[in-house]
Amino acid sequence: MSCVDLGCGIGGVMKDLAPTQANLIGITIAANEVEIGNKEFHKLGIDFNCRLIEGDCHSMPLDDDSQDAAYAVYSLKYFPQLDGIMKEVSRILKPGGRFLIYDLIKTEKYDEKNEAHVQVRRLGKLFTTRK
Repeated sequence: MSCVDLGCGIGGVMKDLAPTQANLIGITIAANEVEIGNKEFHKLGIDFNCRLIEGDCHSMPLDDDSQDAAYAVYSLKYFPQLDGIMKEVSRILKPGGRFLIYDLIKTEKYDEKNEAHVQVRRLGKLFTTRK
């Protein structure tokens, strides 16, 4: 199984998933996070199935229909172009592939002036099923 972590930081979630033996690729725009995370993966002996690459999640350096799954944990709300992210995820996922989003906004009510709230609301309107 192949899986991509969008906005992975230094790969914390990937370390938790490493025992599954899935081929995990993390994408971050920050070169220093790539260096720190990949060194940690090597130290832990999980660099055979976990690696970070520097890249923009709006234009991922991955082949079409190449990934079984993708996920974004606490990161999607920081991407300014959600439409582009969703198109890019659709491009890299194999037919029937899954995209998981895990995020949190602590609030009592929706605030239309809060960009994070607006982004999360937009997410609900962007989901489609790829066959």
